[in-house]
Amino acid sequence: MDTKNGTELINQIFTNITEAGKETILNVGRELVGDKENVTFTVMNRTVQPEQPKLRPRLESPARAHLFHDAAGFAAYLAKYKSDDTVVMVDIAEQTVAAVLDEKAVGGFEIIRFTPMVHPLFSPWERLLETNWLVLKTFVEHLAKNRRVIVEPDGKEVMMLFSQVKASRKIDLHQGIGAHSINGILCELDIAGKKQTQEVNMPNMIRIECPLYVGNSSVSIEIDLLLDANEKEGVIVKTCSADLAEKRVEAFEQMLVDIRANKKVTVALGRPQHAGWTYL
Repeated sequence: MDTKNGTELINQIFTNITEAGKETILNVGRELVGDKENVTFTVMNRTVQPEQPKLRPRLESPARAHLFHDAAGFAAYLAKYKSDDTVVMVDIAEQTVAAVLDEKAVGGFEIIRFTPMVHPLFSPWERLLETNWLVLKTFVEHLAKNRRVIVEPDGKEVMMLFSQVKASRKIDLHQGIGAHSINGILCELDIAGKKQTQEVNMPNMIRIECPLYVGNSSVSIEIDLLLDANEKEGVIVKTCSADLAEKRVEAFEQMLVDIRANKKVTVALGRPQHAGWTYL
């Protein structure tokens, strides 16, 4: 076969068997037979595997800004991922702890925080203490829902007393003359409850026992009750506690023991703050 005829044959073969998505392989073999050369052609056709799509570049992992609600988990995380330049700042006023994982980081600071979670048993009382004057009906509903943490007086008895309240107001006008006279208006308010069939004085304080934060043990908290009455709302109640702030700090300090136990970690009172540089 001359070169021209061989080229035409090859072109014809490729034209007939080449399809989209397929691959054609041509093998040419030469063999001497006597004084002549025998040329053979082998054509193979196979399906081409589709090209794998290129993966898009993944986003950079975001900065760590975890929020922990238990001190033990926060301390364990610090122990595992701390560096030689980890700084822990304790804010007693806000009762939060913030840890800068690398104080010398050049690509941005990563700060994780610990904020204790208020215990579900104390949470309603916390909202009550933050509320201003309440109408008596609302206060009785609160007692009905949360009386089981009241240890003094008996929670059920307190609820019954406030459910049967009677208020009386006596106003006297004094217009006296002389060295020992009384001038002005004298207002006398009497608020009493009923125990069985007898009127009794209303308690001016109740004591509850429950944990302040999840994971803490129960503490005793005294809550003062202030009573008043007006024509529009009737009897109104306000609550306050003189020792709650101290008990909060004590409970928070207990949770700091595990955090302070981390070695080679700088622990100080305060909060992380960063400012921009001033350039001339």
